[in-house]
Amino acid sequence: MEKSYKNPVLPGFNPDPSICNIGDDYCIVNSSFEWFSGIPIYHSKDITNWTLIGHGTHRKKQVVFQEELGGYKRIFAVTIRDHNGLFYPITTCVDCETGGDFYVSSENPARPWSGPIWLDAPGINLL
Repeated sequence: MEKSYKNPVLPGFNPDPSICNIGDDYCIVNSSFEWFSGIPIYHSKDITNWTLIGHGTHRKKQVVFQEELGGYKRIFAVTIRDHNGLFYPITTCVDCETGGDFYVSSENPARPWSGPIWLDAPGINLL
């Protein structure tokens, strides 16, 4: 019997999805732009039913936005990878005080997440 799934996989305001698979588990991250907490992280066992389990940026000092810009740009083009038991959401923060590309890491995608590791790389969409 053929299965069918609704599209989008994760409805609502969840732009730029990126999914990684580890065994029977799936994690999806999305761009969050100027919204805080940022980088929403969802978990699923079947790629159909998703539960919000945390945010990659959940402490205000992780990423400091330039206030005068209002709601312009911010965190987008996020992707998630796993390597040797660590999860890595990698993204771009356009017009942040530190600015540029960064990643956070965690052994458990439900938290806690590290502080940002800023990358010396121009542009967006590094992966």
